[in-house]
Amino acid sequence: MKLCFLGDADSIHVRRWVLELVDRGHDIHLISFTDHAIPKVTLHTLPLSSERKQSGRNWRMLLALSKIRRLIAQIEPDLLHSHYLSSYGLLGRLSGFRPHVATAWGSDVLVTPKRSQIARLLLRFTISKCDKVTSDSVFMGEQLLRFGLSKEQLAIVPFGVDIELFSPSFSSTVATQDFKLLSTRTLDSNSNVEVVIRALPKVLKHYPQAQLVIAHDGDQRSRLEAVSVELGVQDSVSFLGKVPHEKLPELLKSASFFFSIPTSDATSVSLLEAMSCGLFPLVSDLPANREWIEDGVNGFILPELDEQTLGNRIVSAARDPNLIRSAKSRNRSLIEERANWRTNVGMMEEIYSQIADIGEETD
Repeated sequence: MKLCFLGDADSIHVRRWVLELVDRGHDIHLISFTDHAIPKVTLHTLPLSSERKQSGRNWRMLLALSKIRRLIAQIEPDLLHSHYLSSYGLLGRLSGFRPHVATAWGSDVLVTPKRSQIARLLLRFTISKCDKVTSDSVFMGEQLLRFGLSKEQLAIVPFGVDIELFSPSFSSTVATQDFKLLSTRTLDSNSNVEVVIRALPKVLKHYPQAQLVIAHDGDQRSRLEAVSVELGVQDSVSFLGKVPHEKLPELLKSASFFFSIPTSDATSVSLLEAMSCGLFPLVSDLPANREWIEDGVNGFILPELDEQTLGNRIVSAARDPNLIRSAKSRNRSLIEERANWRTNVGMMEEIYSQIADIGEETD
């Protein structure tokens, strides 16, 4: 099939989708506001008059609508697939092209609509004429139904994990010289990485060899570095910045614990990757996390996001090697059964085939 994607070319998630589909023989075009070459993918880069904000409200993207329509007309795809509802998804809807698949990512459904009535109306408008909307979690799918999406329009398709790359290491112990704690979440207010840093003194009292590795970047990095100095734990904290995705498997395999404690989130791909590699996850009490983690069985769910609770949970898990081994086995099985990347891409191909005969119906 000839598929046209709307999404960020520099996003690892968009890149994974299009690269896998190219390998499966599809002709892929990507229309993007970011310029990042992808092998065997035809990239159409759009100009943007100002830098986009990560917080949203990027109304200037709408100025590219006429060019998007012309590009789609020139490409003549069998299907349009937009990634992220409140930006590219809206543009896909306004393009008038069908069949149209749109994929929700998380904050576009769980955060942005809470900002205003206009944002909620735009979400309803965006999904109203999509032939299929995919969500990576049941919880986010339920939220989409509340915004008027029909059950027939909804499909649950986790982004998934390359289980060959993200595989467990042989070690199953944590109380060793290489006792490593890992966070790969963006350093922003939503991720609550500061809670992890503030929990570290408690851990160091019991495991002075512990090392916290923070493998991402964000607008809170300077503040978080200052917090580590303030607590006197800077020698036990490493800020690596954003790590290339191809280097993540090695990093994950070197760690014992993984933290994913955002205030708001859908299914976290980084959490799934950590589970696939055998790390013990500690997560915030969110519906999407509960779809994967059973508290005290294959990880810990934090009832409160505070350093005392987190520190106690880390020490508790480290003292229970049987729990660590059991969680490692269970999590690997969960990923193989429900989040195998190539299986999930196949699910998306089935969706494409089901709606391909809708043709070029317009609004």
